[in-house]
Amino acid sequence: MAETVPPPLSQAVGYGIVVGLGAAFAIGMVFVTRALKNSFGEDNRTTETFMVANRTVGTGLTASAVISSWTFTSALLGAPYLTYWYGIALPIWWANGQSAMICFFAFLAIQAKLKAPNAHTLTELIRTRYGTVAHITWIVMALLNNIFNFTSMLVGASTAVSALTGVDIVASTYLLPLGVVIYTYFGGLRATFLTDYVHTFIIMIVLVWFSIKVIVVKEIGSLGDLYDAVTELSGNGTPVEGNYKGDYLTMTSRESLLWNHSHCVETNYGIVIMDTGFWQKVSL
Repeated sequence: MAETVPPPLSQAVGYGIVVGLGAAFAIGMVFVTRALKNSFGEDNRTTETFMVANRTVGTGLTASAVISSWTFTSALLGAPYLTYWYGIALPIWWANGQSAMICFFAFLAIQAKLKAPNAHTLTELIRTRYGTVAHITWIVMALLNNIFNFTSMLVGASTAVSALTGVDIVASTYLLPLGVVIYTYFGGLRATFLTDYVHTFIIMIVLVWFSIKVIVVKEIGSLGDLYDAVTELSGNGTPVEGNYKGDYLTMTSRESLLWNHSHCVETNYGIVIMDTGFWQKVSL
């Protein structure tokens, strides 16, 4: 029987992160929303404020919202895991594919703002332009898309929390979105932008810290030693099948290219176009 590896953190830490951080964000956004209403007269009971944040969100908040929307668990854990197996080509293809998709959507966002500057939702655009049948069809497709997206993100995050802390995966699945639901209900779209900004700030610090930590750990020592260690892998009986000469540092990687085609071309373009939340944050 395989030995079970105990989680590195306790369940108390897991519940503290899942419940504590969620509650902190929810409470903080409730107070921020009330402060904005008292100071600037922003009333979240109106469609303009709740749905499109009075159309006053700047470039910085929008950029952080885009980053936060794409740094979900499935992407952050999946890409490094596959990089470990297929080499450096995979994250480069992944980043390039995401960048191309964001540029494509930026064009759509500009066109949407030019042609329908007063629209509040993507489905409103579809109904006005294509009629009721297309409107209903788009609602169904967007709903299915968001269910699949949300399920993938939530299960990935719950699995990561459970593996790190031992928290029950079912409990984590139900508790993780609770704080998001609360602050979105009270704060509307602006609350999601503000929390995205905080999320992105924390994520960037963590990513920079982990990157430096991996390089300077005693088993590696420096960036040059990391390069030498990866170079030696292909010559030590562990070449990558489908890579040029089995090298981890080549861009000629069949599996990486196939994964990029599947993930970015077939999946992400559809996800972004059909994701009403992404449209809400970026184009409206």
